Amino acid sequence: MRQGVLTVSLLLAMAASAQAFMSGDSIAGKVLSDARCAACHENAGAADTPTFLAIADDQTRYTLGRIREGVERPHWPDRTLVLSSKDSDNLVAYLLSIRNR
Repeated sequence: MRQGVLTVSLLLAMAASAQAFMSGDSIAGKVLSDARCAACHENAGAADTPTFLAIADDQTRYTLGRIREGVERPHWPDRTLVLSSKDSDNLVAYLLSIRNR
């Protein structure tokens, strides 16, 4: 019984976390990604640069929190790209919209 309660609690926490990230606008996220991110992430470029689809589909490596953390601090290529919380919400919403295509 206790394990069942823990499982349900974990699932509810995950759902609440996903809902918080889904507050973004996927269309605005697509516009942002085209303008600020596509040069590196649109197509397979450098071996260590994941594409948008790779980021969206690899839910183990690229959790919603890790994506936000990655774009809300200095980001490649020149470490000047830092997104606001609103922009990162929009980018995450866009990535969620293309997941598993």
